[in-house]
Amino acid sequence: MKTNQQMPDALERLLAHAIKPNADKLAPILLDQDVAVVFFEVGEGSRRGRRLAQDAARALGWNGKRVEVQRLDQMRAREVADQLPVNDPAAAAWFRRRAEGRILVVMHQGTLCVNYAPGWGYSIEPGTLDCEAMA
Repeated sequence: MKTNQQMPDALERLLAHAIKPNADKLAPILLDQDVAVVFFEVGEGSRRGRRLAQDAARALGWNGKRVEVQRLDQMRAREVADQLPVNDPAAAAWFRRRAEGRILVVMHQGTLCVNYAPGWGYSIEPGTLDCEAMA
């Protein structure tokens, strides 16, 4: 389990090593209203969940590198939404929404639905964290 300090450190590493260096790759995806998928250190963490996380990432287009950026077009994003559990309606709606600035982060053994708004920065889509979906 991550401590309160480890999570901000992980998010800072994500920004510094995966998002900011790939801004040129992310921009056209975000402007096209597709979902940018940022893969970062996929599978890191417990050995138990590593293979499951890596298999799920491969299904989304991950090629096995430490950092990758891929595109989920609107049709593929709807397919992902259709496969989500019924207790995760906020994430499903996020995938179905046609909007600029959506980044799916696949990091370690989990995911984050991130919104980017120029001038405002990054935010996690409300209701999409595991603790919210399982409540």
